[in-house]
Amino acid sequence: MAKKSKQLIESILTELIKAKTIKTVLKEHDLSFQAWNTWLIKDPELMNRYHQTKLSALDLELSDLEDELSRAITESREKGKKDMSFINAIKLKMTHIHWKLSRLDPKKYSNNSNIVHKGDVAEPLIVKFLD
Repeated sequence: MAKKSKQLIESILTELIKAKTIKTVLKEHDLSFQAWNTWLIKDPELMNRYHQTKLSALDLELSDLEDELSRAITESREKGKKDMSFINAIKLKMTHIHWKLSRLDPKKYSNNSNIVHKGDVAEPLIVKFLD
């Protein structure tokens, strides 16, 4: 098993930014997930860097998929070639990545909205829609 070092950590984070899975990267570096997880728990700065790396990797992957989807749609329009199964597969993967992003950074990527009413319960709630 590999020993913790700056070089090893940089190598792991560099591979993760390429949108590889943590399982694949740790296997390539002969490191168990338990050891990696222990390092993260003991080192808040490493945990933050790992979190930011995952966000960046998912953002990059989502961007690549958006480009691929746009190309597929344009090709479909130009050539009259419709490969809806391919387009739907890309859209499904984009949805999955968006879901992962919403778990990593809910304030930025979540679709959930919460409305909190802090007024008196006895008072009526009036909702107005603005144009």
